[in-house]
Amino acid sequence: MLESRGIEIIQQKYRCHFILSLRGSSKQSLCGSSKRMLPPVSVIIPTFQRQDLLRRAVDSVVRQTLRDWELVVSDDEKVPSESWRWLVELAASDPRVRPVRNPGPHGQIGNTNNALRAARGTWIKLLHDDDVLKPNCLDVLTRAVAGRSDIVAVSCADEGFVDGIRTERFHRLDRPLLEEISAGEALLAMYLLDEGAWARPSQQLIHRSIVDAGIMFEDPAGLVMLVDSWWNARVRARGRSPHLQ
Repeated sequence: MLESRGIEIIQQKYRCHFILSLRGSSKQSLCGSSKRMLPPVSVIIPTFQRQDLLRRAVDSVVRQTLRDWELVVSDDEKVPSESWRWLVELAASDPRVRPVRNPGPHGQIGNTNNALRAARGTWIKLLHDDDVLKPNCLDVLTRAVAGRSDIVAVSCADEGFVDGIRTERFHRLDRPLLEEISAGEALLAMYLLDEGAWARPSQQLIHRSIVDAGIMFEDPAGLVMLVDSWWNARVRARGRSPHLQ
């Protein structure tokens, strides 16, 4: 468990850390000096032809209170367009930003996996291009896993918005602020559709050992609508995974 003082800090300062907006390979070259230390956390955004939403998602990363991060944006377009040109310009002004192109397979699964493979951080924060992070999101999540070698992932609650109106609240008063869940408990909780173990990709921070172990997004035969859940179950089976309300 986190030390009580650490939990206090999260309770007092970091309760609202994530917003979810419901609407709205070849080797990759590295930006900046090769001598630059690898970041503690990589944020990855798979994107395809949604520049306005992408700008909003990227801006939410740039505004993070935690400044030591890299942002990997994987563009799924076969022919570079305005989104790619904007990303290249952004990377030229901020070396933390690394746009990469997805050589295939194309689609959400292949593009997300391309971004996962390109990430260099010890921890990897997934973010869909139509979602945004609250400014303290990375700070909160990295505090929750600091010094914990047994943690493979941490998830956070979310808020849903439709046309600027909040439709889902992120905090349940009947649950503790921080829940630690073992691999077995997580799989049972997923079976029961409990939110402490089920999380959308944008709610999750995973350790890079997950990627190194080959736990990528898949589209197995017969699985029509639960691609995210299938990946989530395989991640949770690897070890402990706290959930933050």
